[in-house]
Amino acid sequence: LKREDVYRIHSGFLPTDERSSLDGEVKLLRRSQIHDHARTDGVENLITVTGVKYTTARQVAQQVINLALHKLDRPLVRCQTAESPVHGGEITHFDDFLSQALSFRPIGISEQSMTHLVYSYGSAYSSILDYIAEESSWAETITAESPVLKAEVIHAVRWEMAQTLADVAFRRTSLSAVEPLDYHSLRMC
Repeated sequence: LKREDVYRIHSGFLPTDERSSLDGEVKLLRRSQIHDHARTDGVENLITVTGVKYTTARQVAQQVINLALHKLDRPLVRCQTAESPVHGGEITHFDDFLSQALSFRPIGISEQSMTHLVYSYGSAYSSILDYIAEESSWAETITAESPVLKAEVIHAVRWEMAQTLADVAFRRTSLSAVEPLDYHSLRMC
């Protein structure tokens, strides 16, 4: 790889294994950790979660909720997240869904932006289009190179708790990507 091949980097703090400090070599955690501070620090009703993988986040959340319910002496509730579709995931046949969304795209929204909305928000993409009815200029893209609409920024602030520009650019939209994502290639993976 060359520097020009890299167009996006995710960075942040990574949870390290306690053994890292013993020999100086950095060892990353391989699993999420749930820490009950009552057991180790004598602090009741404080639970810390160190997450590692997106793929196990739902299961870890279920374990934390079960621990919290136990600590509060409340009955466990059957977790339904394993069967519940992710918000925007109510799509049976993606190609048909995308094709239909493209055929009904509003005037002024490019095919690239519409495709981006469907890939980013799934079956909930129309909630982004609702902002455009409120203010037509929100149908414009943020930059000429990006398919991200101004309406997505409004959505990120109003509904996704974005607090800073970094929240919007790095965590709520694909604005931080130097190059627009090639959705066709993603589908080939």
